[in-house]
Amino acid sequence: EVAWTRALKLEFGSTTLAVSTVLSVFMGGLAIGAHLASKRADRLSKPLFSYGIIEVFLAIYSLSTPLMFHWFLPLFGIIGTRFSENFLFISIWRLLISVILLLPATVLMGATLPVLSRFYALSKKDAGRGAGILYGVNTTGAFFGVLLAGFVLLPQLGLTLSIIITASCNLALGFWACLLSRMDKHPRQVIDKMWIEEPRKYKQSDLVVLVALALTGCAAMICEVAWTRVLTLILGASVYAFTIVLSTFLAGLGIGAWSVAFIHRISPSKARVVFYGLALSAA
Repeated sequence: EVAWTRALKLEFGSTTLAVSTVLSVFMGGLAIGAHLASKRADRLSKPLFSYGIIEVFLAIYSLSTPLMFHWFLPLFGIIGTRFSENFLFISIWRLLISVILLLPATVLMGATLPVLSRFYALSKKDAGRGAGILYGVNTTGAFFGVLLAGFVLLPQLGLTLSIIITASCNLALGFWACLLSRMDKHPRQVIDKMWIEEPRKYKQSDLVVLVALALTGCAAMICEVAWTRVLTLILGASVYAFTIVLSTFLAGLGIGAWSVAFIHRISPSKARVVFYGLALSAA
């Protein structure tokens, strides 16, 4: 995310609109991937193998992004110069380029967490706690990734080499996950039966919680964009301002997820009270 945002800002500029466009496409891709994967995750008998395949495809696509930037971004510059006075057209064109370049990769990224949650659920009894732990681990890794990209890889190695190294790690991770899945000889059929059930119908109270959760996500992204803008005014239009905001943001998300994951199991009604309390505290 840091590397791609940096690449696109070279053409889009360091305006709030440019950052918002990239961030919205990135988060939208994660949401789409999570939604699509969640529909099929409970049917997977070898979720770790599926996760490995996703990582391999993600690595292949990521390796192609420097070349895609080389093709598409000059085209954006040419069209942007011709229609620089047309704000609406430039905004739509910027969004379209971001979707073409980032959406496939972010959809794959979003699919990984539901698939790994399925893997955790097959071997652990407390699936809810497992999802919290996975989210905490994932966000903690993202925190260190942001720091590594913004303060080490991009300044020292440059954009293209940073992307190649990261994609190579994805590739190695994918092959490793596939290998571990092949080596796992423990039968999963007995556990699988526990998870085969009719689709759950949401009650009105559940839908209220989902809407509230969507609103908290909306508020969080508004804060991230606003805080990035403030630090850009102070630190300048460098990769460091975005890195500082994003790393701090992810650190908070990771600490929160880890904390909740280790709280003793509580009833749904109490969980809703805790959720609303946390939302009000954040506000």
